[in-house]
Amino acid sequence: MCQQVLDSSTKGEIGLIGVTNKTARDGGSMPPEERRKVVLEFMADHSIALPPKAIFRGLKIEKGITFSYRTVQTILSELEEQGFVARVDKEALDEGNIQPIPEDEAGRRAYYMITMDGRREVDVTDGSQKR
Repeated sequence: MCQQVLDSSTKGEIGLIGVTNKTARDGGSMPPEERRKVVLEFMADHSIALPPKAIFRGLKIEKGITFSYRTVQTILSELEEQGFVARVDKEALDEGNIQPIPEDEAGRRAYYMITMDGRREVDVTDGSQKR
């Protein structure tokens, strides 16, 4: 069996699993609005419900972000307040259903999924549509 260890020297190269690791896009100083945009674009690109940690890890691999997991959690909370992402019940996902988590269960662990308003926001910020 062929095994390859991916380390920091493979950044930008295609590894054994066929993924290109991106170099940091933000250089550690990405403005908050740009961070928000990167998270929302990632959610639009993937169109599936994901837990915050998977979103963070995907952003590290695909976008090369250098901001923290806590920052991603904060951004997801802000996007939820704006109606651009929704927290969905992970048990309902096992049944193939997408169910928002009621507000009275705010502390419950959830997966996040982009909403139609979130998709429209991505289109607007990408210049695909005019407001």
